[in-house]
Amino acid sequence: MKKGLKPLAGTPAIRQRTIQLPLEKPADRTHWEATAKRNDFHGYQAKLMLEQLEKNGKIQEFVPYTISTWTFRKDLALVFLPGEVVVDYAVRLKTELDYTRLWINAWCNDMPGYIPSRRVLKEGGYEADFSQVYYALPGRYKPELEDLLITTVRDLLGPDYLAPKGQKPATFLRFRPTTSKTSSGSIGALPSPVTKT
Repeated sequence: MKKGLKPLAGTPAIRQRTIQLPLEKPADRTHWEATAKRNDFHGYQAKLMLEQLEKNGKIQEFVPYTISTWTFRKDLALVFLPGEVVVDYAVRLKTELDYTRLWINAWCNDMPGYIPSRRVLKEGGYEADFSQVYYALPGRYKPELEDLLITTVRDLLGPDYLAPKGQKPATFLRFRPTTSKTSSGSIGALPSPVTKT
């Protein structure tokens, strides 16, 4: 704020693309029939999966995911991501793109649940393993969802917003990683090339 605010010129260029985030192969009918007997969220999820099998002959293996961007010439890029996107996406995008002209927003336009990163999927836990039951999804995402999402954002923004050569990590991206022993909210290892401090 010391430098003052810079007015944005013109109206934004708006781009949007729907991608299919890949899910792991769903359990078979026997699993869902047994689980449907439960009187809880898992039972309800199982009933929905059985409905998909009856209606479509299969259970979804992808989640439609619409990413939108607004760019104000070369001054500012706004990225709109559906769902509760884990922090790794902001860290990676603000490393691969010019973070001084980038504004990332989540919980936009749709709520397909948690969007885990490769790291979160590897660590396991609520976001990776259990949260899908509340969003009528059959199971975990595949790790390749991270690269698909990041590549799509980069494609939508184009080369004008790539990180300049020699871009130093933003000071707000530097933090001390904790271990699961010291914090349930551990960030773990950072995606390279962010510097650990």
